[in-house]
Amino acid sequence: MKEGKLVSMDIVIQLLKEAIDASFAANPDKMILLDGFPREMEQAKKFEEAVCPAKFVLSFECSSETMTSRLLSRAKTSGRADDNIETIKKTARDIPGRHG
Repeated sequence: MKEGKLVSMDIVIQLLKEAIDASFAANPDKMILLDGFPREMEQAKKFEEAVCPAKFVLSFECSSETMTSRLLSRAKTSGRADDNIETIKKTARDIPGRHG
């Protein structure tokens, strides 16, 4: 993760399913927000087949500069190994329709 390599779609969906199932078991009336997923339509379709249909989708677009600035600000408190300039640039290149 530190290097910004993507985890396979099947693993991500399985992890999401487990977390969502646990959340619904504990709080059946609460909604769940998935931040940063899916990154592409294939992931969205697979998620809806394996987990549940989405109620709605929010999509925010920003420049690479804005994204980098926000992620570096998050890095100050997140403790995430992937909040570093090298990983941010690599991840931006891996997002469909974005070219870093």
